[in-house]
Order: sequence, then structure tokens, then C-alpha cells
Amino acid sequence: MSRQPLFRIASVHLLLSWPLARGLAQETNAPAAADPASYVRFITERNIFNPDRRGGVPGETRRPVERPRSTTTPTLTLVGTMDYARGRFAFFDGPAAEYRRTLGTNGVIAGYTVV
Repeated sequence: MSRQPLFRIASVHLLLSWPLARGLAQETNAPAAADPASYVRFITERNIFNPDRRGGVPGETRRPVERPRSTTTPTLTLVGTMDYARGRFAFFDGPAAEYRRTLGTNGVIAGYTVV
């Protein structure tokens, strides 16, 4: 048997079965009808820009996470020191006026003693 008749049979078979296969593919690949409410719910549940977002199952009810209150710690910065004829001095800076001071030896600032 020559190859040419076999090729023709295979070609005819493909041409005849193509519309059937194409129709089945179209049915299975059809997009599902989406309602706007499900889209909005999907976006709000999976919003990656939400700072309160936590891992878990979408739609699961959770109680709010208690975050510890941030406390501000006063900062004290030694700006510099100087040695004068009258003695040695340290210069301090901070967020409040009580931390912006110039102290000599044995001066006390924020509970610390300058030595």
C-alpha cells in the first residue's frame, strides 16, 4: 500500500473531526458568568495592599488583632565636648528642652552623671 492514500485518509479524518473537537474545546473554555458582588468580595478579601490583612482562609471571621501601643523613649544625644580654662563641658541635645543642656563634670541629665 502506498503512503499517499494513507495520508489522504488521515487528512480527511482530521478535516472532518476538526469542527467537532473545536466545538468541545469552546464549551469547556467558556468563561463563567461573574456577578459584580462576587468580584468585589474577591478583591476585598484578597487585597494585597490592606495593612490589616492576615493569612488564612478567605471569608473566615477573625477577631481584630491587638497591637501593642508604641511608647516613645526620650533620646539624649551627646553633641560634643569642650575643654576650657574654666573646666570640661559636655553639650547635649534631645527632643525636650530639659535635654538641651551644657553640663560640666558631675552634672546630671536624665538620670546620668557626666564624668
